[in-house]
Amino acid sequence: MINNTLLPPNIQFSSLSAAILLALSPFNPAVASDPVAFELMHAHAINIDTLEQDEELVQKLQSYLASEKLDGIRAVWTGKGLVTRQGNPIVAPSWFTETLPKDTWLEGELWIDRNQFQLLSSIVRDHHPNEKEWQRVKFMVFDSPSISAPFQDRVLILKTQIQTIDQPYIQLIPQHDIANITELEQLLETIRSQGGEGIMLHRKDNLYQPGRSQNLIKVKPYQDDEAIVIGYVPGKGKYHGIMGAVWVTTSDNRKFKIGSGFSDHDRQYPPPLGSIVQYRFNGYTDSGLPRFARFLRVRSSPDS
Repeated sequence: MINNTLLPPNIQFSSLSAAILLALSPFNPAVASDPVAFELMHAHAINIDTLEQDEELVQKLQSYLASEKLDGIRAVWTGKGLVTRQGNPIVAPSWFTETLPKDTWLEGELWIDRNQFQLLSSIVRDHHPNEKEWQRVKFMVFDSPSISAPFQDRVLILKTQIQTIDQPYIQLIPQHDIANITELEQLLETIRSQGGEGIMLHRKDNLYQPGRSQNLIKVKPYQDDEAIVIGYVPGKGKYHGIMGAVWVTTSDNRKFKIGSGFSDHDRQYPPPLGSIVQYRFNGYTDSGLPRFARFLRVRSSPDS
């Protein structure tokens, strides 16, 4: 049930306060044990409406390969073991990794299917892997930090390696050539209609570059972001006695309520104070707050 401690609408959180909330959160990667030190390449996020207005990017779409953005858990094979994007070990059954190459890093998503993230998370977070449950999981590879070649060549090398591995649970995410904005919109609509999340655009000539880059772009049909839960609003009417909305604060100290997107179970057992939630929204209000913010999920770990 919900914590009855409610924060008033006029409460002001400093940047330091927001940072402390995150530091105390169990999802803070700094408290993880024995992380592997490395930095991955991260995507620049954009929604399709914004992309369509970027004439320079639209003219360069032929320079990118497009693939589906899977709603999985990002994972890296280091030649010795699987780790999360924060470098924390993933305990997988030995049969799952025994055929992976010892001399090549593989980057991908642990994935079951669309709209199966919560099930996947419960399987992957178990430090005593359930052999039967792991048979649902696939390692969907999309890149390799250790191959010094342009992305389109890395894809060809990975295709050969994965064909050699020849296991149904180790797959290469399909890449598509995009000729123009119409083809991109059609691909995005196909993925969206099937319950998918979005598209990754990766420049064909891009060498692997750690950090955030315009050479890797995440395209979604909506905008999304994350925030820290700082309080609750009691429900009214049919939600009397349970949570009606949550107060959240963002990394840049914007505070607002999220009241839609929750199931009845979510309202009975809402995200804990200090937890990180992901939400969707449609642009910003004149005051700079997310418009029509709606709950998507709790980030069960910093790696999800």
